Amino acid sequence: MQFKSILILSALQAALSTATVNGKKVNKPVEGWAKWESKGNLTGVGMGSYGEAVLENRCSYDIWAWSVDSVTGSTEAIQIPKRTTYREPVRKITLPDGNSAGVSVKISNTEMLQAKHHTQFEYTIKNDRLWYDLSFVDCALDKSSANCPGAEKGLKMDFSEKKCKIPYCPPGQYCPTQSYFVDTPVQKLGIPEPTFNCDDAGTSMNIYMHVCADEKPIKRSIAGRITMDEEQK
Repeated sequence: MQFKSILILSALQAALSTATVNGKKVNKPVEGWAKWESKGNLTGVGMGSYGEAVLENRCSYDIWAWSVDSVTGSTEAIQIPKRTTYREPVRKITLPDGNSAGVSVKISNTEMLQAKHHTQFEYTIKNDRLWYDLSFVDCALDKSSANCPGAEKGLKMDFSEKKCKIPYCPPGQYCPTQSYFVDTPVQKLGIPEPTFNCDDAGTSMNIYMHVCADEKPIKRSIAGRITMDEEQK
Protein backbone atom coordinates (compact mmCIF):
# COMPACT_ATOMS: atom_id res chain seq x y z
CA MET A 1 0.00 0.00 0.00
CA GLN A 2 3.01 2.25 -0.28
CA PHE A 3 2.68 5.78 -1.61
CA LYS A 4 5.56 7.00 -3.77
CA SER A 5 6.65 10.22 -2.15
CA ILE A 6 7.42 12.47 -5.08
CA LEU A 7 4.95 15.15 -4.04
CA ILE A 8 2.61 16.79 -4.60
CA LEU A 9 -0.26 15.46 -6.63
CA SER A 10 -2.13 18.77 -7.03
CA ALA A 11 -2.72 21.28 -4.23
CA LEU A 12 -6.28 22.10 -3.33
CA GLN A 13 -7.31 25.52 -4.61
CA ALA A 14 -8.03 27.34 -1.36
CA ALA A 15 -6.23 29.73 0.95
CA LEU A 16 -4.96 28.71 4.37
CA SER A 17 -6.49 30.48 7.35
CA THR A 18 -5.48 30.50 11.00
CA ALA A 19 -6.99 29.88 14.40
CA THR A 20 -5.66 30.76 17.82
CA VAL A 21 -4.92 28.01 20.33
CA ASN A 22 -3.47 28.87 23.72
CA GLY A 23 -2.49 32.33 22.51
CA LYS A 24 -0.70 31.20 19.38
CA LYS A 25 -1.81 30.94 15.78
CA VAL A 26 -2.10 27.53 14.17
CA ASN A 27 -2.89 26.67 10.57
CA LYS A 28 -6.34 25.37 9.73
CA PRO A 29 -6.83 23.02 6.79
CA VAL A 30 -7.68 24.48 3.41
CA GLU A 31 -11.31 25.16 2.59
CA GLY A 32 -11.46 22.02 0.49
CA TRP A 33 -11.82 20.18 3.77
CA ALA A 34 -14.97 22.11 4.68
CA LYS A 35 -16.26 21.36 1.15
CA TRP A 36 -15.92 17.62 1.77
CA GLU A 37 -17.71 17.90 5.10
CA SER A 38 -20.60 20.01 3.81
CA LYS A 39 -21.26 18.16 0.55
CA GLY A 40 -20.40 14.69 1.77
CA ASN A 41 -18.86 13.56 -1.53
CA LEU A 42 -16.69 14.85 -4.33
CA THR A 43 -16.16 12.78 -7.46
CA GLY A 44 -13.99 9.87 -6.36
CA VAL A 45 -14.08 10.89 -2.69
CA GLY A 46 -16.57 9.10 -0.45
CA MET A 47 -17.37 10.37 3.03
CA GLY A 48 -20.31 8.09 3.81
CA SER A 49 -20.64 6.94 7.42
CA TYR A 50 -16.90 6.74 8.00
CA GLY A 51 -15.27 7.94 11.21
CA GLU A 52 -12.60 10.52 11.92
CA ALA A 53 -8.85 10.41 11.34
CA VAL A 54 -7.37 11.81 14.56
CA LEU A 55 -3.72 12.87 14.57
CA GLU A 56 -2.35 13.24 18.10
CA ASN A 57 0.91 15.12 18.56
CA ARG A 58 2.18 13.99 21.96
CA CYS A 59 5.64 15.38 21.16
CA SER A 60 7.31 18.29 22.96
CA TYR A 61 7.63 20.09 19.60
CA ASP A 62 5.28 21.24 16.82
CA ILE A 63 4.73 19.07 13.77
CA TRP A 64 3.21 19.76 10.33
CA ALA A 65 0.90 17.40 8.46
CA TRP A 66 -0.21 17.01 4.83
CA SER A 67 -3.22 14.85 3.98
CA VAL A 68 -2.69 13.47 0.48
CA ASP A 69 -4.69 11.32 -1.92
CA SER A 70 -4.62 10.73 -5.66
CA VAL A 71 -8.03 12.32 -6.39
CA THR A 72 -8.03 15.62 -4.49
CA GLY A 73 -4.27 16.03 -4.13
CA SER A 74 -2.75 17.49 -0.98
CA THR A 75 -3.76 19.92 1.71
CA GLU A 76 -1.45 22.78 2.53
CA ALA A 77 0.78 22.30 5.57
CA ILE A 78 -1.34 21.92 8.70
CA GLN A 79 0.52 23.02 11.82
CA ILE A 80 -0.18 20.84 14.86
CA PRO A 81 1.38 22.41 17.96
CA LYS A 82 3.01 20.28 20.62
CA ARG A 83 0.58 18.41 22.86
CA THR A 84 -2.42 19.04 20.60
CA THR A 85 -4.62 16.90 18.35
CA TYR A 86 -6.02 17.48 14.86
CA ARG A 87 -9.10 15.78 13.36
CA GLU A 88 -10.35 15.31 9.82
CA PRO A 89 -12.96 13.01 8.24
CA VAL A 90 -11.92 9.58 7.03
CA ARG A 91 -12.47 9.36 3.29
CA LYS A 92 -12.73 6.60 0.72
CA ILE A 93 -10.81 7.26 -2.50
CA THR A 94 -12.01 5.72 -5.78
CA LEU A 95 -10.01 6.14 -8.98
CA PRO A 96 -11.66 6.74 -12.38
CA ASP A 97 -11.16 3.07 -13.26
CA GLY A 98 -13.12 2.03 -10.16
CA ASN A 99 -10.14 0.83 -8.15
CA SER A 100 -9.61 1.96 -4.57
CA ALA A 101 -6.71 4.18 -3.57
CA GLY A 102 -5.37 5.32 -0.25
CA VAL A 103 -4.80 8.37 1.90
CA SER A 104 -1.36 9.27 3.25
CA VAL A 105 -0.98 11.60 6.23
CA LYS A 106 2.60 12.83 5.97
CA ILE A 107 4.35 14.21 9.06
CA SER A 108 7.30 16.62 9.18
CA ASN A 109 8.95 18.52 12.02
CA THR A 110 9.25 21.58 9.77
CA GLU A 111 6.72 23.43 7.63
CA MET A 112 8.49 22.10 4.54
CA LEU A 113 7.91 18.51 3.43
CA GLN A 114 11.43 17.26 2.74
CA ALA A 115 12.32 14.03 0.99
CA LYS A 116 13.80 11.42 3.34
CA HIS A 117 12.60 13.32 6.41
CA HIS A 118 8.89 12.55 6.83
CA THR A 119 6.86 9.86 8.55
CA GLN A 120 3.61 8.56 7.05
CA PHE A 121 0.35 7.13 8.37
CA GLU A 122 -1.58 5.48 5.54
CA TYR A 123 -5.04 3.98 5.13
CA THR A 124 -7.32 2.64 2.39
CA ILE A 125 -10.97 1.64 2.40
CA LYS A 126 -11.41 -1.26 0.00
CA ASN A 127 -14.15 -3.88 -0.29
CA ASP A 128 -15.82 -2.59 2.88
CA ARG A 129 -12.67 -3.11 4.91
CA LEU A 130 -10.16 -0.65 6.40
CA TRP A 131 -6.48 -1.30 5.62
CA TYR A 132 -3.66 0.77 7.11
CA ASP A 133 0.05 0.97 7.92
CA LEU A 134 2.91 3.01 9.34
CA SER A 135 5.64 3.98 6.88
CA PHE A 136 9.26 5.05 7.34
CA VAL A 137 10.06 4.59 3.65
CA ASP A 138 10.60 8.33 3.22
CA CYS A 139 12.79 8.78 6.29
CA ALA A 140 14.53 5.51 7.26
CA LEU A 141 18.25 5.07 6.76
CA ASP A 142 18.74 1.32 6.54
CA LYS A 143 17.51 0.15 9.99
CA SER A 144 17.50 3.61 11.57
CA SER A 145 14.38 5.75 12.06
CA ALA A 146 16.38 8.74 13.35
CA ASN A 147 15.12 10.94 10.50
CA CYS A 148 11.47 9.99 11.09
CA PRO A 149 9.53 12.65 13.04
CA GLY A 150 8.07 11.23 16.25
CA ALA A 151 9.78 7.85 15.95
CA GLU A 152 12.22 8.68 18.75
CA LYS A 153 9.25 8.46 21.16
CA GLY A 154 7.32 5.77 19.31
CA LEU A 155 4.58 5.69 16.66
CA LYS A 156 1.26 3.93 16.85
CA MET A 157 -2.16 3.60 15.25
CA ASP A 158 -5.20 2.46 17.20
CA PHE A 159 -8.93 2.56 16.68
CA SER A 160 -12.36 2.93 18.25
CA GLU A 161 -13.06 -0.66 17.10
CA LYS A 162 -11.40 -3.44 19.11
CA LYS A 163 -11.17 -5.83 16.14
CA CYS A 164 -8.60 -3.56 14.47
CA LYS A 165 -5.01 -4.72 14.78
CA ILE A 166 -2.63 -2.14 16.27
CA PRO A 167 0.68 -1.30 14.54
CA TYR A 168 3.20 0.06 17.04
CA CYS A 169 6.87 0.89 16.64
CA PRO A 170 8.64 1.42 20.01
CA PRO A 171 10.90 4.46 20.48
CA GLY A 172 13.89 4.42 18.16
CA GLN A 173 13.47 0.73 17.30
CA TYR A 174 13.89 -1.17 14.06
CA CYS A 175 10.38 -2.59 13.68
CA PRO A 176 9.94 -3.92 10.10
CA THR A 177 6.96 -6.10 11.10
CA GLN A 178 5.13 -3.00 12.36
CA SER A 179 6.18 -0.33 9.85
CA TYR A 180 7.49 -0.14 6.30
CA PHE A 181 11.24 0.48 6.31
CA VAL A 182 11.49 -0.41 2.61
CA ASP A 183 8.90 -0.20 -0.14
CA THR A 184 8.81 -3.93 -0.92
CA PRO A 185 9.60 -5.89 2.27
CA VAL A 186 8.67 -9.25 0.75
CA GLN A 187 11.39 -8.93 -1.88
CA LYS A 188 13.95 -6.87 0.05
CA LEU A 189 13.60 -8.25 3.59
CA GLY A 190 11.89 -11.60 3.08
CA ILE A 191 9.03 -10.74 5.44
CA PRO A 192 5.30 -10.10 4.91
CA GLU A 193 4.17 -6.56 4.26
CA PRO A 194 3.29 -4.76 7.53
CA THR A 195 -0.21 -3.83 6.37
CA PHE A 196 -3.02 -4.30 8.88
CA ASN A 197 -6.82 -4.35 8.74
CA CYS A 198 -9.96 -4.38 10.86
CA ASP A 199 -11.27 -7.74 9.63
CA ASP A 200 -15.07 -7.70 9.25
CA ALA A 201 -15.64 -4.75 11.61
CA GLY A 202 -16.77 -2.42 8.84
CA THR A 203 -15.44 1.07 8.12
CA SER A 204 -17.15 3.40 10.61
CA MET A 205 -14.41 3.39 13.24
CA ASN A 206 -12.17 6.33 14.15
CA ILE A 207 -8.48 6.09 13.24
CA TYR A 208 -6.06 7.40 15.89
CA MET A 209 -2.54 8.23 14.73
CA HIS A 210 -0.12 8.86 17.61
CA VAL A 211 3.15 10.76 17.08
CA CYS A 212 5.56 10.35 20.04
CA ALA A 213 3.17 7.59 21.15
CA ASP A 214 5.01 6.69 24.36
CA GLU A 215 4.57 10.17 25.79
CA LYS A 216 1.55 10.74 28.05
CA PRO A 217 -1.85 11.05 26.31
CA ILE A 218 -3.52 14.40 25.64
CA LYS A 219 -6.53 14.90 27.88
CA ARG A 220 -8.58 18.03 27.40
CA SER A 221 -10.77 18.97 24.43
CA ILE A 222 -11.65 22.47 23.28
CA ALA A 223 -13.88 23.75 20.49
CA GLY A 224 -13.12 22.99 16.86
CA ARG A 225 -10.71 20.41 15.53
CA ILE A 226 -7.93 21.14 18.02
CA THR A 227 -7.58 19.26 21.30
CA MET A 228 -5.29 20.89 23.85
CA ASP A 229 -3.40 19.34 26.74
CA GLU A 230 -4.51 20.25 30.27
CA GLU A 231 -1.04 21.58 31.06
CA GLN A 232 -1.41 24.22 28.34
CA LYS A 233 -4.41 25.91 29.99
